[in-house]
Amino acid sequence: MSEPITFVPTKFVDVDPTTGEDIETSYGYRLFDAYDTTYNNRLTAEEFQDLTPLAAWELIQSNHVDDDFERAIRDRGGFLFARSYVEISSLE
Repeated sequence: MSEPITFVPTKFVDVDPTTGEDIETSYGYRLFDAYDTTYNNRLTAEEFQDLTPLAAWELIQSNHVDDDFERAIRDRGGFLFARSYVEISSLE
């Protein structure tokens, strides 16, 4: 993982292919770099609306699927959130 790691809040919408109507909406995030990616779509609408860099960092630390990303973020000292670089030293 040598590229900047990016955290992107994501709204997932399942659409009925015949009617075009929303079947289900879920909220989460995508965490990725040039070599790997992981998704999480288990946030509530409220959690999604309230996402901040601190909340994103707490999600990354609490979701053990993201352990490689967490280590890489710690090694690099930060991650991209909403197109801005966030230093984890400012969050801890």
